[in-house]
Amino acid sequence: MSDSVRRRAYDQNLENHQRSFRYNIPPAIKTFTANKIHAKKGEEIIINWQTSNADVVKVLPFGLEKPYGERIFKITEFKDGKFQLLLHVTNSLLHKTVVQGITITEVFENDSEKFKNSVEEMFKPQPRTRINKTGQPKIMMLIWGIIIIAIAIYMLIRNFS
Repeated sequence: MSDSVRRRAYDQNLENHQRSFRYNIPPAIKTFTANKIHAKKGEEIIINWQTSNADVVKVLPFGLEKPYGERIFKITEFKDGKFQLLLHVTNSLLHKTVVQGITITEVFENDSEKFKNSVEEMFKPQPRTRINKTGQPKIMMLIWGIIIIAIAIYMLIRNFS
């Protein structure tokens, strides 16, 4: 590692491996949240996201992002009283994309009645991908379980034949 030529070759090889590595399991959205879903024009909003098994992550309307992160912004324009955020998570090797949205509703200074009616909406649960303790989607754990059972049955049959 002290030889600069060998070190550079090692670093390039590692970098090429990291660039070419792609996950072979579907992408997942672990979290996608906003600190508020009702806001006034110009009010600061904070969004957070965490994804897995994705090589392309976009937060629209902002564009490409890291697989996890936080963004602070101010809404300058609502369309029909709403501002839509979309998280697109893609595994391009599998041609699979998962999308989740957050809608922020515009609140006006003297619009307290409208705000009161939407309090129930604030506590409505957002759809999420179910993740088990190992961080894998439950369907993947089920598939692996079936594969392991099938291999065990095969080995038992083979040993008793």
